[in-house]
Amino acid sequence: MVLRICSQYLQKRFVASRLVLKIKTDYNPDQVKIPKRYLEVEKRGDKIDRNFLEQFKKAYALEIKKLSLR
Repeated sequence: MVLRICSQYLQKRFVASRLVLKIKTDYNPDQVKIPKRYLEVEKRGDKIDRNFLEQFKKAYALEIKKLSLR
C-alpha cells in the first residue's frame, strides 16, 4: 500500500516536471488541434459533438497549465 502511494506520487511528480519542461520549451496546450477525422466518426449512429470536443480541449489545456505550475 505504501509502495503504491509512493509510486503514484513519484509518477505525478514526473509528469508535472515533464510538463514544466515542455511549457518552458514553447509548448502551448491551447494550440493542440483535434484532427478532423474525429468529427467524421459516427458512434452508434451519432456524430461526435464538436462543442464537447472544444470544451474537452479547453479543460485539457487548463489541467496541463495547473500541473505545470506545481
